[in-house]
Amino acid sequence: MNKFIYLNNSGTSYHKPDVCASSFSKAFGLTPKDLWSEVETIREEFQNIFNIPESHTTLFTNGCTAGINILLNSMDWNPKDCIISTGMEHYACTGTIDSLVQNAGVIHKIVPYHPNNIFCFDTYESLLTENNVKLLVCCHGSNLTGDVFPIKKIAKMAHLHGALVLVDFAQTAGIIPINVRELEADLCAFTGHKGLHGPLGVGIISIDSRVKLARSPATCDFSKRTCQTSLSFCDIGSVNTPAIIALGATCKWLFEKFPQGTRVKTIDTFQLLIEKLEKLPLNIFYTQDAKTNLPVVSFVPKNGLLQDLVKLLFAGGFYVGSGQLCAPLAQKSLDTENTGVLRISSSIFNTQKEILDLIEYLRNCLMTV
Repeated sequence: MNKFIYLNNSGTSYHKPDVCASSFSKAFGLTPKDLWSEVETIREEFQNIFNIPESHTTLFTNGCTAGINILLNSMDWNPKDCIISTGMEHYACTGTIDSLVQNAGVIHKIVPYHPNNIFCFDTYESLLTENNVKLLVCCHGSNLTGDVFPIKKIAKMAHLHGALVLVDFAQTAGIIPINVRELEADLCAFTGHKGLHGPLGVGIISIDSRVKLARSPATCDFSKRTCQTSLSFCDIGSVNTPAIIALGATCKWLFEKFPQGTRVKTIDTFQLLIEKLEKLPLNIFYTQDAKTNLPVVSFVPKNGLLQDLVKLLFAGGFYVGSGQLCAPLAQKSLDTENTGVLRISSSIFNTQKEILDLIEYLRNCLMTV
C-alpha cells in the first residue's frame, strides 16, 4: 500500500512536529534535578495556556482516561448521590460512572442528545431540581459528531444547584480556545496525543481545592510545589517524564503557530469534506458547521454495509476511525449501537487534495459495496 492518508485524529494524532521526537530523546540526557525543573515549568505553562485557576491542583497522568478515572474515584461518594452526564460521553467517563453506580450506590442520570438540540436545558434543569446532584460530567467536544457543548452555561446551572462540574477536554485541547476559569470547571481532564499533537502516554488533570475527596488532605513538598489535594494519585515518580517534556515542546510549537487553536487552519478543508459527503448516499452525523464544530464527522452508508466500506478504505490507504469508537453511550444516542460508525477527523496536516482523493475513492467504494 503506497498511499497513506491519515484521518483518525480524534483517536490519536499521527503527524507530530519534529520537536516532539527531539525533545523526548533529549529528556533522557537530563539529570533528575533538571528533568523535574523542566516538568514544573511545563506544568506552569500548561496552567497559563488554559487559564487554570490557582485554586486548582494540576497533575500529569498517563492519559485522559486515566485522569478521569482518578478524578471520579477520588471523590467522596455517598449512596444516592447523583451524577448527570450528557448522552455523548466517552467510555472513560461512563465506564467509571457505571462502576460507581454498582459499588457506591450512585445514581446516573443522562441529558439526552438530539442533533437539533445537543443539550436539553429543560431536562437538565429538571434533573438538577429533582435529584441530589453532586457532579455534572460533560465532554467539551464529541468524538463522534464534533459538537461543542456550551460548558459555561452548563456549569453555571450546576453551581446554582450546588453541584460540581467535571469537563473532559480530550477532543478540544489544542483545537479551540479553552479558558478553564471562564468555563467554571471544577475538575478537568486533558490528553496530550490528540489535538495537542504530543506523544502517547501523557495527560493532565486539575481539581479545585474545594472538591471534597474521600481521603484526608496531605501535603508533599517537591521542588517549589506543595500539593494540598489528596487524590488517589501523585505524579511524582508515576508518570512518563520524557513524554511530559515532549508535550511541553509540542505545546510551545503549536500555540506559537495557532494561539487560538488549530481549528482556524482546518475550517476550509473540513467544510470541503462536509460539502462532498452530503452528496453521497450516507447517513451523516454532524450538526453544526466548520466554524463552530470540531473537524470530526461520522456516518454510515445507507446500504448498511459499514465494515465492507471500512475495509475498502483501508485497502486504498485511507486510515479512518470505525466501530464503537470507545463511546457506547454516544452510539446509543445516535442509534448506531448495533453497527457503529465510520469517522473522519482531519487535522492541520491534511490537505484539500487528500480530501478530494478520499471523496473520489469513497464514491467508487459506495458503488461497489
